[in-house]
Amino acid sequence: MWIVYLLKSEPLVWSFWGEQSRVTNFWKECWETGWLLLKWMSFAFLLESLILAPIPAETVTQWFGGDSGGTIPFSPSIGIPAYLNGYAGIPLVAGLIEK
Repeated sequence: MWIVYLLKSEPLVWSFWGEQSRVTNFWKECWETGWLLLKWMSFAFLLESLILAPIPAETVTQWFGGDSGGTIPFSPSIGIPAYLNGYAGIPLVAGLIEK
């Protein structure tokens, strides 16, 4: 709502960086968010590298297809990295559809 400040005669004050507690909180949140992203993106890229490695389609189908008990919980481990890398995703999905 900065427009409201333009209509008033009072000056707009950006004092966020002047308060040490806010600056500390900002950097703490930056670190926590960055660490969370780093962990999960590293995990996704690791899974992506495994998808790009020569894994036979039959093995993937055994692990993630049919009546296997791990189908639902483990499908994101294929889906998320495949979403990140369209190069690996298209042949993988085509192979799973054919089975």
